[in-house]
Amino acid sequence: MLLLRGGKISPVEGYVYTQVLLTQELLSLGYPYDVIESMGEEEVNRILGVHMAIKQKQQEDIQVR
Repeated sequence: MLLLRGGKISPVEGYVYTQVLLTQELLSLGYPYDVIESMGEEEVNRILGVHMAIKQKQQEDIQVR
């Protein structure tokens, strides 16, 4: 467990944690799990990049008002 080791995580734990977060984010965007499983790294990066750009544009639009 993370807290028992003074906050140090192994590379495997870091990878698994990242994969869980990415999967959770894609699920929240409406992508089905079976589609997420078949995505490559480039596709995931592209989808998340576009999503983040849209969110940033929406935030900028709110600040302008």
